[in-house]
Amino acid sequence: MRTFTEQAVVSVLMSISLWGILYLFFGRRGRAGKRSRHNQGDAHVCPACQHNLTGNVTGVCPHCGTRVERDP
Repeated sequence: MRTFTEQAVVSVLMSISLWGILYLFFGRRGRAGKRSRHNQGDAHVCPACQHNLTGNVTGVCPHCGTRVERDP
């Protein structure tokens, strides 16, 4: 039979493992989905760094400095 301390350690390690698995399955997939939606539709993005340039009127990406031509 395990002592109380051993049971507590096992419980903590199992919960950390479970949260890690849940993050890898749901968390990373959710971020990738947001990134791909970012480039769809009317969003104007920098060809060099994929920074969203919606509303940018300067013709220069504020993130990387690449000159960008605005589509009509």
